[in-house]
Formats: sequence, structure tokens, C-alpha cells
Amino acid sequence: MKKILTLVFVAILMVGISSPVDASEKRDIAKALEMIEQTNLEIEAKIDNGVKRADKLFADYQKDIQELEKNKKLKKDPESKKEQKQKLTANYEEKRDRIIDVVFNETLQMSRNTIERASELGVMAECSWVLIRFGDKSVWIDPVRVVGLKK
Repeated sequence: MKKILTLVFVAILMVGISSPVDASEKRDIAKALEMIEQTNLEIEAKIDNGVKRADKLFADYQKDIQELEKNKKLKKDPESKKEQKQKLTANYEEKRDRIIDVVFNETLQMSRNTIERASELGVMAECSWVLIRFGDKSVWIDPVRVVGLKK
């Protein structure tokens, strides 16, 4: 009888202990998923901002190139025209690449931090590379995607 009462008591104790652990794990998973969603929203905002800046830069560059092509003085001096076009292109590409570098590096760090923190909370996640167009150049950027739960 004592053994049966002991077994019943141990069973009740195990159920009592496991329930709070389950609830705690569920809260951690929910927290991790919310954190991933928030990071992805922030990454999306950074991408959108970078794309808008790069697209405006590209539109301005195209306008400058068109004006250069229409310039009557430069039509008579093709070498000067070529040099100016090269300068415009180099300037545009430098500014565009700076925008891309900032977006890429910031979002990659955000993803890495979130993946690490999510892992600590029991959620496995990874970078989910997405092709994004910045002006006239496409680049892979890295939002976070959930791949499973740790056991």
C-alpha cells in the first residue's frame, strides 16, 4: 500500500512539475517566434528604405546620362563625353554599392543575432536568402526563417 501511495504521489508530483515546464517552453517558443517576426519586419523596413534610395539614385543617374547624351557641346568631343559618362557611372555605382553594403551588413547582423537568441529559446532558425533589386543591381539579403524546434 505504501508503494502504491508513493507511486501515486510521485506521478502527481511529475505531472505538477511537467506542466509549468511545458508552459514555460511554450512561452519561450512564442517569444522566439515573435522576436523573429519583429526582426523580419525591421529587415523589411531597412530593405525598403535602401531600395527606395537606390532606385532614386538610379533614376537620377539615368537622367544625368540622358542630359549628357543631349549636350551639343559634348557631341563634338566624344572623348570628353566618354570621360564624363565614366565619372557619372563610377559615382553612381559607388553610392549604390554603399547603400547595398549598409543594408546587407545591418540585416545580416540582425539575422545572426535573432537566430542565436531564438536558438537559446528552443527555436531553430536560419537566414532565408531573398533576391532584392537595388537600382540596377540585384543582391541576396537575409531575412530569418524558422526551420524547427529544438528537442
